[in-house]
Amino acid sequence: MGEIELQRNFKKICLWLLPWFPVLQMYYIGKIPLGFIVYVPMLLALLFGNRKLKVDPLLLLLFLALLFVELLQMFLPYIDATVTWHNMIMQTVYLLLLIGARNYVSLEELIKPYTVVCMIFIAGLFYQVLQLYVLGERITGPITLFPSLLSDKNIYLGSALKRPMSFFSEPQAFATYIAVFNIIALERKRFILAALATVSVLLSTSTEGLALVGVTWALYIVFSKTSLLTKIVLITAIVVLAGWYTSAGWFEVGYDKALSTKYEENLRLVNGFNMLGSLKGEQLWLGVGTGVNDFYTSYTALRGLDLREGMFGSSAAGEMVNYGLIVGLLYWLFLLRSLVFRYRYAVIFSIVLIIIPFAQSCFFNASFVTLFVMYYLFIDYCRKKEVRSLKTGAASPLISPSR
Repeated sequence: MGEIELQRNFKKICLWLLPWFPVLQMYYIGKIPLGFIVYVPMLLALLFGNRKLKVDPLLLLLFLALLFVELLQMFLPYIDATVTWHNMIMQTVYLLLLIGARNYVSLEELIKPYTVVCMIFIAGLFYQVLQLYVLGERITGPITLFPSLLSDKNIYLGSALKRPMSFFSEPQAFATYIAVFNIIALERKRFILAALATVSVLLSTSTEGLALVGVTWALYIVFSKTSLLTKIVLITAIVVLAGWYTSAGWFEVGYDKALSTKYEENLRLVNGFNMLGSLKGEQLWLGVGTGVNDFYTSYTALRGLDLREGMFGSSAAGEMVNYGLIVGLLYWLFLLRSLVFRYRYAVIFSIVLIIIPFAQSCFFNASFVTLFVMYYLFIDYCRKKEVRSLKTGAASPLISPSR
C-alpha cells in the first residue's frame, strides 16, 4: 500500500510540475535551467515505467537526422563544437522528456493542474494589463518567480515595455501557450475558460496570438455541430470583439504592429526562406549551425535589413538555415503530418502547430516540447473519446461520424 501511495504522489508531482515547464526554463542555477526539476521526474518515469512506449517514428527520425547533421557540422570551421555538444545533449533531454510525458500522463489526468496553471498565467497577464493601462505604470519584464535566478538570455527587460507578458519571456510566448489552452477548453465545452483565454491573448497584443485565436474560432465555427443561430451569435460576437480590438487604446501597440510590419521583408516570415539562396555547398545540406548569428548579421547587413529582426529566424525557414535542407524538410514533413483530419479539434490544433513556426523558434526547445506534449496527449484523448462514443452512442469527436 505504501508503494502505491508513493507512486500516486510521484505522479501528482509530475502533473503539477509539467505545465510550468516553459516558464521554469527561464531560470538558471548556474548553467542548469530550473526546468531540470521537470526533467528528472519525467525521465525517471520513462526509465522505470513498465508499459510499452508510444514513440512517434517520424519524430525519432527527425531527431536522429538532427544529431547526424550536428556531428558532421563539427568538421566545419565556423562551428563551436562545445556549444554543439551542449545543444545535442539538451535536444536529447527534450526528446526523452516529450516521450516520457506522453507515456506517463494523460490529458484527463493533466487537465486540472493544467487549467489551474493557465488561470494563474492569465491572471498574471490581467495584472500587468492593470499596471499598464489603468495605473499607467511601466512593466520591466515578466512577473518573476525567482528574480535572482532569471536568465537574461532571450528575456526582454527594460523600463519602457508596453506589452504585458505575464510570467513568460515575451507576449508571443504567453499567447502561444494560452492559444493551445483555448483549443482544449473549446473541445471540453468550457466556454467561459475559452473566452478568458481569448481575451487574454488579445490583451497580450501578440500578432501571432491574434492569428492563432482568430484561426481557432473560425475553424470552431466551421466544425462545430451547434445550430445555425448559435453560429450567427458567435460570428456577431467575434465581429464586435474585432471592432473593440481595433478601436480600444489598450490594443494600439499590437494592432499598429500588425498593420505596420512589412511581412514581405520580415525575417521571421518570408525573408528567412530567401536566405537559403545565400547558402553554398555544404551549408545548403548541413546548415550553418552555431555560426548562424554571424551568418544572419552578414546577410542582414548585405540586404540593408534591420539587425534587430535580422538576428532571429523563425523555425519555418530557420531550421533549414541552421541544419540544412534534409533536416528542414523532415521538420516540415513532421509538422504537416500532424494534421489529423479524423477529429475536428485535432485539425484546429494541427493548423495552430503549423502557424507557430512562422513566428517563433519551435524546434527541440521548451516551446517544442510543451506544444507537442499537449498535441500527443490531445490526440490520445480524442482516440479514447471516439472509442467511448462508439460504445455508448454519445457525441463523437469525429468530423464525420462513421456509419
